[in-house]
Amino acid sequence: LRVPDDPLVRAILDRDRGTIDLDGFDGVRRINAFTPMGNLTETEAYVVIGMSRQEALAQSNQSNRRALTTASISLLALTFFVWFVIDRLITGRLRSLTRASQIMATGDFSTRSGGPYTKDEVGDLAMAFDTMAAALEVRAREADEHGQSLQRLADQLSAIHEIDISVLQSRTLPEIADVALDHLEALVPADCLALALVERDGQNATLLGMRGRKHPSIPMGVPLPIASLGCVQAGRTDGFAYISDLALALDDHPALRSLLDEGFRSVASFPLATGNRMDGLLTMAAIEADAFSNADLGIATEVSTSLALALTNTALQNEIRDHALELEKRVDDRTAELAATNVELEAFTYSASHDLQAPLRALQGFAKALLEDHSDQLGAQGKEFVRRLALAARQMDQLLQDLLAYSVLGRVESP
Repeated sequence: LRVPDDPLVRAILDRDRGTIDLDGFDGVRRINAFTPMGNLTETEAYVVIGMSRQEALAQSNQSNRRALTTASISLLALTFFVWFVIDRLITGRLRSLTRASQIMATGDFSTRSGGPYTKDEVGDLAMAFDTMAAALEVRAREADEHGQSLQRLADQLSAIHEIDISVLQSRTLPEIADVALDHLEALVPADCLALALVERDGQNATLLGMRGRKHPSIPMGVPLPIASLGCVQAGRTDGFAYISDLALALDDHPALRSLLDEGFRSVASFPLATGNRMDGLLTMAAIEADAFSNADLGIATEVSTSLALALTNTALQNEIRDHALELEKRVDDRTAELAATNVELEAFTYSASHDLQAPLRALQGFAKALLEDHSDQLGAQGKEFVRRLALAARQMDQLLQDLLAYSVLGRVESP
């Protein structure tokens, strides 16, 4: 038996019941559980059960391992679930936003994040991104349309500039018509373009040129009523006339009815005038209704303005040329008349000079004879008179000699 001062005995006596990790009575360290037996009061007896640590913790360790394994599996499942939720609600949507941003960076503003627009930061970000993308798409489309409009305008201005230069370089009205119609055909969707020159009477016009894939039965070079060449009346000098659909035109005009019968549905006419008189008429027609836009009509108006100036300049040049020819003819006639007059004057001068020389020489001779042979009878005053008479005769003779020399010089210098 152990003595009472044994650590295990003292622990049992001190605590009455419980567990303690101490060496047993045989000196082996165990986990000891003890409790008193019955209700003994005089002599206390205790039941002590000891188990080694390995035996005591074996089942606990196994349970702990099972619990740890279960906890690990649960943790992995929870981790996967959390990852799935985060990927579905946050990371995946952020990847979608990133891909959409990369696509947008290439210039494609039609891309979208795809939502969903949840009530959180990512949903707000997706909605803001899609709103921005939609606005940028509209701006990009407007910028593209504006750029195309500017390009069309540049092409139109270039063509009109070429028309102006070509018109200024052209010399005849048919050349002007060919240049203008060739350029205008590339700018407007017309199936027929026609340019006519108004006659002096202001009621008729002659067709100068025609372009397009479809031509109406209008003869070239034959004066026709202005109304038969378009949809404007004679004498109109402002604006233009446009009928978008001939089939709906209320005016039963023979020329318009003829155009409709030949397959045309829309027609526009532009008077060429720089003042109060119509100098020409530009007409364009199409087989489709409402074929010409405001831009097309604006281009034709610009071209018609250039053509009106060209026709006016050409008319002025022709008038100046006619006046120049008439003036040149008048100069030639006057030159011929002057030449004939000069010939007559030269003949008269030569004849008069020769006819006057003989009397003057006779006068000089008689004056000399009087001074030499009869000076004594003349006296001083008579001699002075005779000398003056001789001097005047010599001066007159010199004047006639100069006149003859001048007439000869005029004949030599004249062509």
